Amino acid sequence: MFGTLPGVSAPPPFGGNQRTVVVRVDPDRLRAYHMSGEEVVRSLSRGNVITPSGNVRIGDFTRMVPVNTVVRNVQELIDIPVRIGSGSSVFLRDVGYVEDSSDILTSYALINGKRSVYIPVTKRADASTLAVVQRVQAELPRMRSAIPQDIAIDFTFDQSGYVTNAIRSLAIEGSLGAVLTGLMVLLFLGHFRSSIIVILTIPLALLSAVVALWAVGQTINIMTLGGLTLAIGILVDESTVAIENIHTHLGRGKRRARAVFDAVSEVAVPMMLAMLCILAVFAPSFLMVGVGRALFVPLALSVGFAMAASYVLALTFVPILYIWIGGEHHRSGKSGYFDRLRQSYGAIVNIVVRHRS
Repeated sequence: MFGTLPGVSAPPPFGGNQRTVVVRVDPDRLRAYHMSGEEVVRSLSRGNVITPSGNVRIGDFTRMVPVNTVVRNVQELIDIPVRIGSGSSVFLRDVGYVEDSSDILTSYALINGKRSVYIPVTKRADASTLAVVQRVQAELPRMRSAIPQDIAIDFTFDQSGYVTNAIRSLAIEGSLGAVLTGLMVLLFLGHFRSSIIVILTIPLALLSAVVALWAVGQTINIMTLGGLTLAIGILVDESTVAIENIHTHLGRGKRRARAVFDAVSEVAVPMMLAMLCILAVFAPSFLMVGVGRALFVPLALSVGFAMAASYVLALTFVPILYIWIGGEHHRSGKSGYFDRLRQSYGAIVNIVVRHRS
C-alpha cells in the first residue's frame, strides 16, 4: 500500500522477525567429512528449484505441465544429498538439520521502549514532503482495515514539522518585516502610500526569488526557506532608500515624474554596490565541496535571488507605482518631525566637529 502512494518510497521494514527456513550445519561434522559450507549451499540449490513449465501434446490437446521440485515439507530438505559418488553418500541430515524459524536479527526497532516493526517512509526526489505526509496520513485508516485488529499502526515520527516550521517562520518574519518597515517609513516620511509601496516589494521579491530558484533546479527546502528568511531583513533596504530619495527630490520642488527619475538614477549605483558587498559574503559557498556545498549553495542562491529581485523592483516597480499612486507631496506633519530631527542631528555634528580638540 505504501508503494502505490504517489511520491512515496518505502524501504523494507526492520525490527521484525522474518520467517525463514533455516538450515543449521554443524561445523565439526563438516570437518569430519572434509566438506565445506559451499557444498551444502550448492546441494540445496540443486535439490530445491522451480523450473519453467513445459507443454505436452496428448491427442488433440496441448497441455501445460508445471515442473515444481520445491519440497512441500521443509523437513524433506534433510534428504537432499550433499555428496554422492565413490564411497558412502552424505546427506544433509548427516551434517545438520532444518527448521522453520526466523532469520538472524540485525536490527531492533524500539517505540516507547517496546519492540516494534518500523517502516521508514521517505519521499522521492521530485515529490513534496508535505504532500507525501498528507497522503500517508490519509491512507492510514485503509491500511488499518487491511490487517488484523491486534496489530496497531501508528504515525510515530514526522519530519515534515521542520519544513512546516520553516514556512511558518518565513511567513512570520515577512509579516513583521513588512509591518515594521511600513511603520518606520510612515513615521519618518509621513506618507502612507509610500509605506504601502515598500510593503508590497517584500512579497514580490520573495516570489521572484522562488521562481528563480525553480529555474535553476532548486527546491523549497529548509535551507532555501532559511535563506529567504535571512534575506527579509536586507531586501527592504533597496526600496526604502529609493522611496526616501524620491521624497528628498520632491522636497526640492520638482515635478513628481522628474523627481522620481532623478532620485532613482541617483541611488541606482550605490544600491547595486551595497547589494554586491552583501552578496560577496555568500560567494565562498560556491567554492565548497561535498555536504557543505549541498547545504549552503541553496541558501546563498535564495539570498542572492531575493536581493537581486529587490534591487530590480526598487528601480522599476517602486518608481512606477509611486508615479501612479504617490499622490501629492506634503512637507508637514510627521515628515516635519523627521526634518527637525535631521536638523538637530546636523547641529550636534557641527558642534562636535568644531570642538573636536
